[in-house]
Amino acid sequence: MSCSHRLRLELEMKYRPFFMLLTALLASLVQAESSNSEEPRAVILLIGDGLGPQQLTMARNYLTGSAGQLLVDTAPVYASIQIETEAADGTPLYVPDSANTGTAMASGVVTNINHVGVRPDGTPVTSIIEAASRAGYRTGIITTAAVTDATPATFLAHISHDDCENPAVILGGTVYGRHFPGCPEEATENGGPGSTAEQIAKSPVDLLLGGGRVHFLPTIAGSNQRVRDAASENGFLVVDRLGQLDALTPGQRALGLLAKENLKVRMRGSGSRKAEPVTLTDPSNPNAPVILPPPMSCEPNPEFGDTPTLRQMTATALRLLSAENPKGFFLMVESASIDKQSHQRNPCGAIGEVQQLEEALAEALKFTESHPRTLILVTADHSHGVQIVPEPSAYGGGAAEGVHSPGKIARLKTPEGGLMRLNYGVNNYAVTEHTGANVALFGNAEAKGLVTPYMRQREIHTVMMRYLSLAPQPTSSNTHE
Repeated sequence: MSCSHRLRLELEMKYRPFFMLLTALLASLVQAESSNSEEPRAVILLIGDGLGPQQLTMARNYLTGSAGQLLVDTAPVYASIQIETEAADGTPLYVPDSANTGTAMASGVVTNINHVGVRPDGTPVTSIIEAASRAGYRTGIITTAAVTDATPATFLAHISHDDCENPAVILGGTVYGRHFPGCPEEATENGGPGSTAEQIAKSPVDLLLGGGRVHFLPTIAGSNQRVRDAASENGFLVVDRLGQLDALTPGQRALGLLAKENLKVRMRGSGSRKAEPVTLTDPSNPNAPVILPPPMSCEPNPEFGDTPTLRQMTATALRLLSAENPKGFFLMVESASIDKQSHQRNPCGAIGEVQQLEEALAEALKFTESHPRTLILVTADHSHGVQIVPEPSAYGGGAAEGVHSPGKIARLKTPEGGLMRLNYGVNNYAVTEHTGANVALFGNAEAKGLVTPYMRQREIHTVMMRYLSLAPQPTSSNTHE
């Protein structure tokens, strides 16, 4: 035997245990990676309706102080989201609503204002809930609005106007005090898919929690069956209280109609005060002194009572969707009244709903401790018409010289002892409007490599579909490719 051969044998004998250990370790790593790839995957999309940059800053200032941070601020992934909307003639619009922005996130399509789950030409598009359900994932939606409201509707229904929420209004009538022509061509009696509530009753979603009981009470055209009964016939356990879901078994479908319309909000302005107009002492003299609304505080809303919190609903949904589920799930959680309270120029109501969204996020993050293959995204559908403005004005000497912010204002006393002036000056109508600013997207660690610093809103849909290994839908058939 040669010296070189003997040396090689000696080395093999000496280091054989090491190589065997290394081989076993590599095999275990490969097996673990294979096992991880087979773990259930989940996507939790949290939407703060109307949570634009001003609302987020306003809530942060009030809830944590100007030097504090919200839970969402600790997210390791951040992106700026460009909103896209178009008019009926195909030209771009720069201020959206919840219907078209919800459709962008649910289905990846740029569409018109008021359009729910349809392209500009009315063609239905597949939502992530429909795709996920077909692929064997469980699906759920939670909202503090009616379950038929624009944002949740975009994940479940396909209709040309988000106000066509039930069989009574789809043929037209009065909505928000104004004449509404309805969507008669989409009514079931005219061969259409029916109102949003009717479509939800036939949808594949496993769990749907929110308000909107009133929309499930009308009867379906051509029958004596209420929409609520149609949902039961389709396999939903329809409940009116959150506690009724405790008896659900894994895999059982449920529709929770937990309020007549929208769920009550947690906070209100002291004495129910909202933003108020400035009093002009001499309207003919722009430099005359003005009288500002007195400062106000936030207080608990006595109407909130036993209203289910967003955190409670989120915890319930996570428990039901994950139990005995080897595949995974998709869940959308919406704090809807950030928008609704902003429309009413009620800063305290909106701040309380941001707080609710924060608590729901905490519940989602807690879930990831035992379910790491969970993608969490927090975003907004659009921004809203409020500005944080100087208190007092930096010019002229303030109210004594007539310098004031236009529109209705709220001078909000913060817990840290400051005074934050908020200006609702988008319009002079009874309700204020959305604005066209970019919104934020926050993601947990699972979003790394999927989310880029700047994205278009429809690309959120692509990110979620890819994470669940679902084939993304074509982004659009219109000019915004």
